[in-house]
Amino acid sequence: MAQCLKCGAELHDYYCYACGAVAREPTVKESKGSAISASFFFDTIVGAITEAQSGATNITAKDWDIIFTDKRVIAARTGSSGKALFFGGFLAYAASKASQNQLRADLAALSPNQILKSHEDNFDMLYSSIKSVKLGSGVFLANITFTTDAKTIKFGFPKAQLQNAMALAYKYLHEKVIRK
Repeated sequence: MAQCLKCGAELHDYYCYACGAVAREPTVKESKGSAISASFFFDTIVGAITEAQSGATNITAKDWDIIFTDKRVIAARTGSSGKALFFGGFLAYAASKASQNQLRADLAALSPNQILKSHEDNFDMLYSSIKSVKLGSGVFLANITFTTDAKTIKFGFPKAQLQNAMALAYKYLHEKVIRK
């Protein structure tokens, strides 16, 4: 039997039961007769938190869009605007943001699985694998922290998006949400 490229567990059908990674896309013929519902592979994007960042400092921060589907959260890497600002100043920062907006428009035309595969840093978390979601806010930024068995990752994002983030988290992960 094949092994998951992400965690090494034994694969059953199209995705890894251990970590939730999609092993491959099913063909149309396979999806019709599969024991696993083909709807898993055709999840629908229901919302997003844009302009999120992860990282200890502005220089090391990575920019992300946190995309919610009806089955999982996808973290899609959109750039490193902190590095652009630090090393190139405001013109480089503006160019980085313009590039991110173009990438965001390009991602909008992709399926969730295509988004996941569009950058090597992108990753997903099935709702069933998420143990808790913490939402909070500071003076300028709001934050969301996802905890799974494998990792904990925190994203900061514009405070103006906090209501949207809360609505998405409560709708799809209501019993796992912790409000700080």
